[in-house]
Amino acid sequence: MKIRQILFIVLFLLISCDDKGPTGQTGLETRPLSIQTVSQTLHLTVEVADDAQKRATGLMFRQSLDDDKGMLFIFEAEGYYSFYMKNTYIPLDIIYISADKMIVYIAEDTTPLSLESIVPSEAAQYILEVNAGYVQKNGVQLGDNVTF
Repeated sequence: MKIRQILFIVLFLLISCDDKGPTGQTGLETRPLSIQTVSQTLHLTVEVADDAQKRATGLMFRQSLDDDKGMLFIFEAEGYYSFYMKNTYIPLDIIYISADKMIVYIAEDTTPLSLESIVPSEAAQYILEVNAGYVQKNGVQLGDNVTF
């Protein structure tokens, strides 16, 4: 009887703990983020990748991303941080944000699973990943301000 109970508990834990965890969340800190465009204020909820391990994993292995969600990569200082789409199944728009929280570079509609480096032409301290098409659909442009 004990073995059956243990197997049931293990099976329950395996089923309930997918890549989003038992509560439907990834376990990463989330926070609100806003982008002020020329015509509107956009609101997102972003997962925060603020250490080397979280930044290395990013949105890898995810099958989807809600339209009002994203991931914010936070670095200690401005730099020319390159990204690639290894093990990333979702096409993304990648928005590079300066230390003073202004959009300085945008890579639109990146190719899933690509190993090609995406290198910005301007230094950034924050990088925001959202679903491909978000930038065009919402009129996000260079110079727009971001708050979080």
